[in-house]
Amino acid sequence: MKKLISMTAAVLVCAALLPVLVGCASGNARLETGGAYARTNNAPDYAFYALEVSYDLALSAFKTASRLEIDNRQLFWSVSPEIKHTLDAIRPQALAAARAYSKARAIYVSNPTPSGLSGLQTLLGQFQNLATAAVASLPKEKP
Repeated sequence: MKKLISMTAAVLVCAALLPVLVGCASGNARLETGGAYARTNNAPDYAFYALEVSYDLALSAFKTASRLEIDNRQLFWSVSPEIKHTLDAIRPQALAAARAYSKARAIYVSNPTPSGLSGLQTLLGQFQNLATAAVASLPKEKP
């Protein structure tokens, strides 16, 4: 159980430190012209890159919480059956949010517009809320 708590804490610490580690705010961040995050004019799209990094972090947090619950289902059930029930309720919502983000991402990549980026930000916020709820449903201390 200590290992589980340590892993959960590590995920949360990584989530908190990601903006610092990525370095976007430092002014030293650089994306190559014409790279994967280039707009139609070949200029780097920093806002889209930041969204993608944030989505990847939220997805990793959600997958980690789900995997921990699945791998430790009996232990968590003995702590509280509500852990499983909560994650079971979140999973379909997270899948729907991930699909919506993926569709909106494809539309944005084919035609990068400010409104498309705004829609992606909204969907990212929804997915981040679900990922946060999934991580929060895990036990925080030794039972």
